[in-house]
Amino acid sequence: MVVADDAVGAREALAALGLAAGRRAALDAAEARLIETACAAGGSWNAIGAALGMTKQSAAERYQRLRQAKPDATF
Repeated sequence: MVVADDAVGAREALAALGLAAGRRAALDAAEARLIETACAAGGSWNAIGAALGMTKQSAAERYQRLRQAKPDATF
């Protein structure tokens, strides 16, 4: 478990959380686009799941969650 450094105040920690959330959203969008690219190129859900370190069902469910998080986005 990572414990915050005592020298870091709430303001800095909150700013870092905001940056982390933005990066997570960008990574999620990139992951969804890569999944779509793999599917369009003939990749199976088995292969996609293996690349993500999960089952094909978990990969497909994750992709659906990513799509629902940004329904207006073009992946």
